[in-house]
Amino acid sequence: MSRSPRHNKNEQLEFDDPSIEPDEEEWEDEDWDDDEYESEDDEYESSVPTENYFTSSLAPIHILLFVLPLILIWEVGVGMYLTDPSTGDVLLIRAWKWLQRIFEAFGAVGQRIPAITLITVLIAQLMISEKSRKPRPVVLGGMVVESALWAMPLLIVSTVISALFGTPDRVPQAAQLVQAATDHRSWQQLTVIAVGAGVYEEMLFRMALMPIIHIIVSDLFRVPKRSGTIIAVLVSAVVFALYHDVSDNQTIDIQQFFFLGLAGVWFGIAYIFRGFGIAVGCHVAYDLAIFLIGPQ
Repeated sequence: MSRSPRHNKNEQLEFDDPSIEPDEEEWEDEDWDDDEYESEDDEYESSVPTENYFTSSLAPIHILLFVLPLILIWEVGVGMYLTDPSTGDVLLIRAWKWLQRIFEAFGAVGQRIPAITLITVLIAQLMISEKSRKPRPVVLGGMVVESALWAMPLLIVSTVISALFGTPDRVPQAAQLVQAATDHRSWQQLTVIAVGAGVYEEMLFRMALMPIIHIIVSDLFRVPKRSGTIIAVLVSAVVFALYHDVSDNQTIDIQQFFFLGLAGVWFGIAYIFRGFGIAVGCHVAYDLAIFLIGPQ
């Protein structure tokens, strides 16, 4: 039997092993693919929207940090300025009392329960949110300015209504204790009342009542979500107006009812489009302007 030449066997082995030339071609292909991936990454990064003030101010971290000082002002101010040291009587916002009674009905008793509940809700929103948790002081400053800007239309409308009706002593006020503005109270007391009304009325009527109405209308009655949102804003605004002292001699004061209903709609719009923080800030800014600057 004849044997094949040795060099032929080596040549066959070399032919079966991967050659150098295919390796070089393969690396060239991989380089081309890397360029493609890099261009795709650049395109993806350019398509990711950058955070601006309007998106950042809706982040739970900024809402929490914006509302938290207002809660503290109310909690500390009640003891310092709204409690009569001789009798122990406390001047409280009706919305705060309603919230406390609701929690008591479920077995949660305590003067701090409304504040603790609100802070807990805001922290829970922060924990489940995918937005950045890094606070930006410039955003918080912007929220203060924006709140004042949101309050200006209400101040203009209340001034116009006062001029039309010729009753400057009855300028409509979107705060619970309108009487506080005419009882010669100190500016500290009026500030605490304005802050408490802004925080807890928004918690009651916007954060709690509006979602409940929306669930009833949209989920139970199958109303489209957008229509359900409009209904929730309007119904909560009517309840907000009725909640305030709008009756005079057992009759509804149309002037006050109209303005308070309009204010409720305005706060509802702020809540939907700009979040709980701006809704509270707008409410507080309006009350402070009326109590401290407006007619007394």
